[in-house]
This record gives sequence, C-alpha cells and structure tokens, in this order.
Amino acid sequence: SAERSGLSLRKGRKSVEINLEGKNYRGSLKQTTNDGVPYWFIDCPEFFDRESLYGTTDGDYPDNSLRFGFFSRAVLEMIRRLDFRPDVIHIHDWQTSFIPILLRTEYRHNPFYANIATLLTIHNLGYQGMFSKDILRQLNLPETLASEKGMEYFGNLSVLKGGINYSDVINTVSPTYCQEIQGSEQG
Repeated sequence: SAERSGLSLRKGRKSVEINLEGKNYRGSLKQTTNDGVPYWFIDCPEFFDRESLYGTTDGDYPDNSLRFGFFSRAVLEMIRRLDFRPDVIHIHDWQTSFIPILLRTEYRHNPFYANIATLLTIHNLGYQGMFSKDILRQLNLPETLASEKGMEYFGNLSVLKGGINYSDVINTVSPTYCQEIQGSEQG
C-alpha cells in the first residue's frame, strides 16, 4: 500500500462504487503531493491491502482480474467525479489495460470520455494477464471482446492484447526492448 511505502496520505471527499459479479466494491480517493505535484490513489482494502502487488511466491492472486478490473473502472469513474478530463491516460502493462478497453467499448458514447487518448507502455510482454472468458461476465464487459480483434488469445483472453488493440499509442520501456519483442523468440 502507499502508506507502507512511507507516503502520508489524506482522505479525499470522493469515492466510487463499482458493481462486479453482483457485489459492490467501494473505492475511496486518497491524496498526497510531492514537489507540488498532486497524486491520487484509489483505496479499496479488500483488493489492495496485501503484502505484495500481484501475488505470492505460490503464484498470482486468484482475484487479479477482479482487482485490476475494479481499479480500471474506478479510475474512469473517479476522474468523472472529480471533473478531471485528462488529455492522455498513460497506462502500464496488462494491469491497467482494461482502461482503453473500457474507453473504446462501454464508455465510447459518453461525451465526458470522448477525447481522452491512451498510451500503453509495455514493460514486460511475458506478463499478459491471461484469464478465461469468464472475466467478461465478472467484469461486466461485452462478449464481443472474446473475438480475435478484441482480447481472444488461443482460447483464453489476454488483457494486454486488449490494451494493445484498444490503445491509441503503444510504446515500450526502451528501443532495444521494442526490437526484441518483435522477433519470434520474445514476440
């Protein structure tokens, strides 16, 4: 959590509720500033108050699709609550790739989100966020995403593939990595 890293956070006045699988999850805004730059955090202890970010030595957390699906929806709902319309949302890897997916599907007709662009930075192509097609139901996503042009990847769904397909711009952490992932060995 942000508090564990030594950040002093104050509770914001905004929160969002996201319904997933018939259950409401509450995300509360927390804030801090560093050198005059504001930072906002979405707090949902049920999903994020854990010892590590993605899993344990035994593997990924089994609810990672819900955790990061919730986070992506909460980000989009929170910016509307704050009336903060960014020009670009810079996302990283599969964990936030639900954001461009949502912007280009469910949110595409909402004028608030109409001109928000997305930039996806790929840090490690090996981590794709691979899940069964059940995540579409879990996260209230359209069934059309189970297609080859959406997120379908060898019978499962790759959240990173969805991020690549629906982001406006894609980059990598370095020009060397960009070349490496285009070859057959790492691509």
